[in-house]
Amino acid sequence: MPHPSLRSMHQTAVLWEKTGDDYEGEPKVSLPIVVKCRWEDRKSQMVNAEGVVVGLDAQVKVARDIPIDSLMRLGDLSSITGTGFTDDPDDVDVYQVKTMNKVPSLNNRARTRRYGLVRFRGTLPANVG
Repeated sequence: MPHPSLRSMHQTAVLWEKTGDDYEGEPKVSLPIVVKCRWEDRKSQMVNAEGVVVGLDAQVKVARDIPIDSLMRLGDLSSITGTGFTDDPDDVDVYQVKTMNKVPSLNNRARTRRYGLVRFRGTLPANVG
């Protein structure tokens, strides 16, 4: 039986994990994978690691670690074409992971990972894979 903090994850999201930067400083992301999640579209604010207030467009709860600056989209792989980066960015709701909050359960056997997302408005990375 899953831990109670994980039982609410009935949605799926497509995740492109940030794997680093190329020699020109452009971000590189992994091929898309599907993760179980609990996606909440809501506006909020958090303070990032640099102490800057960040306006968030969504929050997502997942059962795995996700690198900051990774990209996510609510849905599954059938909702995107190719890598997802060939689509018109205005038609695709892609979000970028900007904040992370990891809280252990009372018995320290599970961790709740909640990520703050901002709508991604930049140029989608060409470095996939």
